[in-house]
Amino acid sequence: MEIVLIILFSYMIGNISPSYIFAKKYKNIDIRNVESGNAGTTNALRVMGKKVALFVFLVDFFKGFFTVFVVKYFWGMDYALVSAVFVVLGHIYPVMLGFRGGKGVATTLGILFCLFIKEILLCAVVGLTLLYIKRYVSLAALVTLFIVNIVIILFNNPLHYAAFTFFIFCIVAYKHNENIKRLINHTERKLGEKKS
Repeated sequence: MEIVLIILFSYMIGNISPSYIFAKKYKNIDIRNVESGNAGTTNALRVMGKKVALFVFLVDFFKGFFTVFVVKYFWGMDYALVSAVFVVLGHIYPVMLGFRGGKGVATTLGILFCLFIKEILLCAVVGLTLLYIKRYVSLAALVTLFIVNIVIILFNNPLHYAAFTFFIFCIVAYKHNENIKRLINHTERKLGEKKS
């Protein structure tokens, strides 16, 4: 019964979508129908500006961080990893928004900063450097979330920890399939680049 409650709790917390709420309240629009159509930080930046985008990132980040923190505190690491999967699924496929949510990067980062702080800090340096050089948010995010799985193993964590984080990476990467195609075709928009 505990695992069912953890899954439901994590999934419903994941459903909280600050970009959708802010766009509806202050712009009277559905952010999923404008620009990239994504209910996340990058699209919030394009539609509502830097301040709102920062707030969206922080809410998405900390909903992942605090959800797994609470679960880990009361039930331990293995339950926290299950929670991590479902809070990301709740963000990407929120039942309250017709299963059309964000792409899960900020929420996944929050999870990783809670459960694997040393590993993600190291990988974040790589990701931020890549973002500075290439200015592709999707590329920097995917590279960061991929290599953290390798670092988790190199830091002598149990292999099943990396299995959970790699599964989350696969979910996030799947949601980025159009970005990946555009990266391959050199048509992906850079950070700050206007839609042509």
